[in-house]
Amino acid sequence: TKNLFLKDKKGNLFLVVAEEDAVIDLKRIHEIIGANGRVSFGSADLLTEVWGVLPGAVTPFGAINDREGRVQVVLDARLMEHETLNHHPLVNTMTTSIRAKDLVAFLEAPGHTPRVLPVSA
Repeated sequence: TKNLFLKDKKGNLFLVVAEEDAVIDLKRIHEIIGANGRVSFGSADLLTEVWGVLPGAVTPFGAINDREGRVQVVLDARLMEHETLNHHPLVNTMTTSIRAKDLVAFLEAPGHTPRVLPVSA
């Protein structure tokens, strides 16, 4: 998958999860995800502080580390059409598979109810 850790102008954080080869228009994604103005990538320090992972290992499983619920998770609608999804398990040296519905349940457990939106072209 492609996992984008994004920040808007007001400091709101988003994790956008899409298919690995998805085309995402970063100049317009703020309109889809409800960000306050255009978004940029969150810094490596912010990613580690909030999501508990290093750049290159961004994964929706980082939700377990965001105890304050600072990150809004957005799952691409096209991605969620698959029954099984593959993600890094907090490190990028491995990959694990999970059913799409189980990923949603995992995200909801620590309070990160994901929004499923059409973010890719």
